[in-house]
Amino acid sequence: MQPYAIDEHYDEADAVTQLQTISLQCIEETKNRGDVHQLANMKWDSIQVGEFQRPKTWRMCQFNTGEGGMEEVQFRIQGIIYGKDLPPVSGNIAQLKRARRYIRQNVKLYGGQSDVFADAARAIEKAYITFAGQFPDGFLEPWGPGIRGGNPVVEANTRYLTPKLLCGEDGAETLDEYVDPNGTLKQLMEDEFVYGPDNKVDYMEKLTVEEGKRYRKISPTQFKVGDIVEAVLTFVCYPTQKGTAKMAIGIKALAMLDHTNRDKAAILRMREKHKAQTMGIASATLKRKSAYGNEDTEDATARLSRMRIDEEANEQSD
Repeated sequence: MQPYAIDEHYDEADAVTQLQTISLQCIEETKNRGDVHQLANMKWDSIQVGEFQRPKTWRMCQFNTGEGGMEEVQFRIQGIIYGKDLPPVSGNIAQLKRARRYIRQNVKLYGGQSDVFADAARAIEKAYITFAGQFPDGFLEPWGPGIRGGNPVVEANTRYLTPKLLCGEDGAETLDEYVDPNGTLKQLMEDEFVYGPDNKVDYMEKLTVEEGKRYRKISPTQFKVGDIVEAVLTFVCYPTQKGTAKMAIGIKALAMLDHTNRDKAAILRMREKHKAQTMGIASATLKRKSAYGNEDTEDATARLSRMRIDEEANEQSD
């Protein structure tokens, strides 16, 4: 039995209602910030597609008036985790080295009947159409959101490492101790790979303090299936070996918003497991029966009683 899952113990309807409320709050909090783009309330007028090298990519960009240059746009979406593969990386080093170009940190989000999540998922379709409009017909491979229970889901992933030759001028990033506590990624890098800007993912928790909303770093291991989170995403197109391009959804950050329903479900699951174990112990009590059944044996008291009767009968006959 998994300690965290979306199952009969998880109140999915309540979680979706809570997600809807939290999502609307996030949109309200950031509506006047030009540097924050909520997918569910997206304005595309200022978004441009730019082409970049090392690695060759096409990215969603926006002109930064403060710094006087183009910067990659990051998009926010709130959802419920229903699948994940997050740091730290573990396993056989030799096997991991063979796959180090491809190993990724991954999260899958869904929103059930949440209108806000559905709007965010539709906005990703708009991102795809925006990219497709920049390329010749048929150059961009088809893309579509996944489906869970008839509702859209969003899956995003980011590779842990980048080949050094493909890393741009920004160079390498410093590995966070939460992401690589055992030094596995450092072992995998050697001289051929780096932990670059496209690999870095921030894992945060949203706090409510007197000054307003704040974020603090937390370990990726604290994220569980059933949590309500905010993901910061990027949309990037990469050239393929087939001579086409493919859109990918990357993660830049994952922020914990609420884990109430996850905790409630875990408690119910734990109680059920404990009850099953208790019943199992009771039912496993070993019963032992006599080697000879009642039909094969005679009670000693009954035998003594008959002996007394026989003796009395003999005395009377004498």
